Amino acid sequence: MGKTQAGSGKVADAGVVFPEGQSGSALLSRLMSETIGAHPAAFGAMRVPRGKAFRSGYGELVARFESLRAASAQRAAIALFATRRQLETFEYLGERGRTPLLAAFEEPAEPLPLQSGAGAPPAGAVVEVPYLGRSYRGAELAGLARGFVERHVATHAAARALAWIGERADPSGALDLRGESLAVLGAAAEIAPTAQLIRGGARVLWIDVQEPPAELRCANVQWAPGGADLLAQPARIARTIEAFAGGRPVRLAAYAYAPGRGREWRLAVAMNAIAHRLPRGLASSLSMLLSPTTPAVVQPEDLEALLSRKSRAPLWQRALAGSGFLGPAHLGGGSATVVRAVVAAQGPTYQAAQYAAKRLAAEAFAAYGAQLDERSPAPLLVSANVAPITRTRSLQHPVFEAGFLGAPRFGVEIFDPAATRALGAMLTLHDLLNPASPSAALRDAAQAGSIFTEQIHGGIFGMPWALDPAIAAAAVLGLGQRPKLLLRMLR
Repeated sequence: MGKTQAGSGKVADAGVVFPEGQSGSALLSRLMSETIGAHPAAFGAMRVPRGKAFRSGYGELVARFESLRAASAQRAAIALFATRRQLETFEYLGERGRTPLLAAFEEPAEPLPLQSGAGAPPAGAVVEVPYLGRSYRGAELAGLARGFVERHVATHAAARALAWIGERADPSGALDLRGESLAVLGAAAEIAPTAQLIRGGARVLWIDVQEPPAELRCANVQWAPGGADLLAQPARIARTIEAFAGGRPVRLAAYAYAPGRGREWRLAVAMNAIAHRLPRGLASSLSMLLSPTTPAVVQPEDLEALLSRKSRAPLWQRALAGSGFLGPAHLGGGSATVVRAVVAAQGPTYQAAQYAAKRLAAEAFAAYGAQLDERSPAPLLVSANVAPITRTRSLQHPVFEAGFLGAPRFGVEIFDPAATRALGAMLTLHDLLNPASPSAALRDAAQAGSIFTEQIHGGIFGMPWALDPAIAAAAVLGLGQRPKLLLRMLR
């Protein structure tokens, strides 16, 4: 059973699966309908179609759903309902056939055997961001962050987080993470910050179908020989995390990802189920990165940038907007203004993973804790920050490559994987170590949305137009720069 959870290799078709006979699109439609039915006051007359009507308009539907949820006083309770329904709905397909996913955790399961490395952690900076040919270390991150804000590619909260973690490191970028224990799910993923954690001396449980590379096999790293499959072995992985923790709190980091056949959503739900099924109090935090191509509440500084950029938009963009090709950037208003950032080509199952199983789950865990218990909530420290569009392996497609070339014409910046990985690591370390970070300071479920304020979105959230048509226009511009991409599209 094994296929990649980190962006290369293979992923199992059994293990954590959709309910029998359900596609990812149908399941997302059903989840949204059930959530609306359970919270009619928040969603009013909104209805979710099924079948072809849903598939053709799911991007706008998800954006509208989030704009209504974000405006509701019950926003965290809505996230809780949707997160629970996913855990209740998904199934586990094993040797005994199908069973509810959560029931699979009740079966006896042995921890995976673990192997440890030897020697000191590899040398290298922890607080370091490689960006446009230069490395920013320690206190230099504050200047990098100021530039991001000035160019409207990151929020003020993200800039403050980068400056804070930069101040905690020495000039060489060293940061002592000894004493921190982390179970990293999807440790080999392209933008997972696992190497930075290991270099800092953190004790790391490496969970991935791929074993760690030789240079990371030091004394503070443990892994399962032959790899660990989140889809096929979720219960055993939960028991492995318990054994690794040894009765002491451990931080969870959820980075596993694989495209195709619903694996994005299946993996995200598997990781949520593991967090949910660990003994109460064992998980001291949960970290993840959020895609910028999913509905998110826009911060005030990006709304200001939108108005400024719209007034100065070139004539050709205004003409496309006037023709109706470029639609408005946002839905809702006020503190619940949501960006229309869904990219239809990524598909409804990708959106379900990013929005339902990450964004909604992150808010539910932050407000109610890993046990998702509204009667006795135990809020969990959650780091869930927006990362920019990145040239990852999963986006190696001629349409996206052409769009990347044209993106600067819309004020959008595309990041390299090394920069995104490092920036994500810095934001995560800030959230885990700063007692005043948004999640650490959370005291009221109604304010749980504050955990999403750290956004390095690359300019998407301050763009005057909806992302999907802007990508199409950017791709046309990109083809003008590199016509050979058209031949790859036609193959």
